[in-house]
Amino acid sequence: MTNLSKDATHNARWYMWKSVPGWVYDFPLIGSGPDSVRFLYPKYRDPHYGVAEGGHNFTPDRLHNDFLNTLVTRGIIGFILFYVFIIGGWFWIMIQLYNKHYSDQHRFYIIALMSGALIFLTQTLFNFGVVATLYLFYLILGLGLSFVNDEE
Repeated sequence: MTNLSKDATHNARWYMWKSVPGWVYDFPLIGSGPDSVRFLYPKYRDPHYGVAEGGHNFTPDRLHNDFLNTLVTRGIIGFILFYVFIIGGWFWIMIQLYNKHYSDQHRFYIIALMSGALIFLTQTLFNFGVVATLYLFYLILGLGLSFVNDEE
């Protein structure tokens, strides 16, 4: 076993993520399009990826990092719109709601919803959302927004 394969056996995702800078350079603003990773990954694949993946060059359909996957498929504009305005805006609204409900029991629900969203976003640093987890994530976002028009 060479040093490369010994060091790389647990780093297939690292080599997968190394394809992102060139990809973003080629498709900076609007990205390469939805579900284009499977088709374009071979063009940007790091040569060491095959060794790290166990001796073969599989073509993944996701980059195992939702943030990087969003960046290459939706571009810088889509990344900013989604993570800064939509997700960041949701957190800003939740913080405002937490301040509004600081003295009642709703604050515990708001903290729980923000924690659940943060846990999902943290796990997507090393994976991607699937139907089951994305459903729960968007359910959390919707439940959080249900406090906006909470009339007492």
